[in-house]
Amino acid sequence: MSSSAASLQVMPSIADILFDETVTPEDAEAKLTTFGAKQLRTECYLRQLRIVKKGSDCNDHKVGYVALLMQQKRVFTEMQRLGVEDGPSKIPVAAGIKRRTRHCMIRLLNVMFSETFAGRVHEIDGKPTRAELDSNQTHASSSFWTGFHDAYLSDQAEFGKLNSTLPLFAKCNPAIIVPHDAAKLRDMWKDVSSRYNTE
Repeated sequence: MSSSAASLQVMPSIADILFDETVTPEDAEAKLTTFGAKQLRTECYLRQLRIVKKGSDCNDHKVGYVALLMQQKRVFTEMQRLGVEDGPSKIPVAAGIKRRTRHCMIRLLNVMFSETFAGRVHEIDGKPTRAELDSNQTHASSSFWTGFHDAYLSDQAEFGKLNSTLPLFAKCNPAIIVPHDAAKLRDMWKDVSSRYNTE
């Protein structure tokens, strides 16, 4: 293999390293140390691993991030050995959480201003159609909000992107899906849009 072909090989992601059965814990640790501290910290936040910023248990540094991720690798390896489960879901879903988190509003805005819904914003508070009234589908359960709800819970990559380098959004990860119902999403939209209402 030529040197140019070798340089074109794709480096595995942190998730690939953690959840690949063929990667031993020793190899995983060596591979994780090749990543930057910022990438490792982001992965720790994505996996909701506890980063301690102060005190004797402080792990808010590269070695600490690697240690946290290696704990997860060891757990995964042990679960594979015991045959407990196949591994994590590819889509991070915050199970059991119903309250709005820092990730929710960015995801809501990503969905709202996507190609699918940006042209339908006028439908948000529109009067329900006769068919919706007859089938008792009004407001939160209207066709707009049920479609929006389905999109919000989907695994479309565009809804999980954060296109900002501002430190204010450093801990936001819209790829984490908190399963709100359609009524909650509508209330969240009303909350954010009321802040910019000029009427």
